Amino acid sequence: MLSYLFGLISYIGWGAGDIFGATAVRKIGGFQTAFFIMVIAALFLMPLAILYWPMLVTAPPAILLLAIASGFLYQTGNIAVSEALHDTDVSLVLTVMGSFGALIILFSTIFLHEPITLPEIGLISLIFLGVFLCTWQPGTRISSKGNRGILLSLYSAFAFGLFFTLNKTFTPTLSWFWPLYLSFLWLPVIYFWLRKKHIPVSLDLAWSKARVPLFFAFLCLRGGDLIFNIGLQHGAAAIVAPIGSASPTLSVLLAFLIFRDKPTRRQLFGIVLALAGIVALGFVGN
Repeated sequence: MLSYLFGLISYIGWGAGDIFGATAVRKIGGFQTAFFIMVIAALFLMPLAILYWPMLVTAPPAILLLAIASGFLYQTGNIAVSEALHDTDVSLVLTVMGSFGALIILFSTIFLHEPITLPEIGLISLIFLGVFLCTWQPGTRISSKGNRGILLSLYSAFAFGLFFTLNKTFTPTLSWFWPLYLSFLWLPVIYFWLRKKHIPVSLDLAWSKARVPLFFAFLCLRGGDLIFNIGLQHGAAAIVAPIGSASPTLSVLLAFLIFRDKPTRRQLFGIVLALAGIVALGFVGN
């Protein structure tokens, strides 16, 4: 029973967190939203760094360097999806981003030589077909605002897929916490890059316009991460993982209701196909 509760909390947390994040994006922009959510997360998760400190000091330097390098994928993936939410329908962005689970299986097969089953191949193909129908827009220029959001969504799926695939090589040494927390070392680099590109990063603006959605986006997303990993550590992956990984169904439904997204029939069909494949892959993979 506790395993189902862990899965349900992560499902609701991730699904609702995406919507709070999208709300903040509409108020202060994608770059600021991603940056401040990560700053809040770095501060609030700091006490856990003390708990997991022994793992860090005993880890080989090569593992630490690789974990820090992979953190670039995690941070830029979050920035990409936040910017995409500013340019494109929320339901499309979250569906495309949610396909990273299929890429984890694909990358694990290619780089880690993990076996892949025929049902997984079929469901991954279904997800990619759905993503193709969502993202392919015949007759539009690649430089259009909508296409920019779609390209950023595709990058976020790629970045998250590769990041969590690489994490499989780190977790025996660093657990789930340090690969995530070490990614925050990129925040100063991101800040100076934003300043160089003359992209405003204003704490006053974030506080006055978006403090509530920013806080709840952090609370839901990082809280979902924490509960999900606690569930996995209690040996309930076969129950927790499929439920949690189905969170795009909730976020897309909420996006339809809150933001009144109006995808075309082809895009709507693609969303349904991709979400069905994501949910089924969560169960088949476990």
